Amino acid sequence: PEAYIGNAANLFDADGAVANADTKEFLRKFMQAFAEWVNKVG
Repeated sequence: PEAYIGNAANLFDADGAVANADTKEFLRKFMQAFAEWVNKVG
């Protein structure tokens, strides 16, 4: 899997945390799919 995240500089707060709930959910789902992919090919 791959993801293109535009305007990423505006998606994080001053502490580096994801500031947008929708983006946070997208990244959670993406990382879950990536982990599943790694388990299949690894």
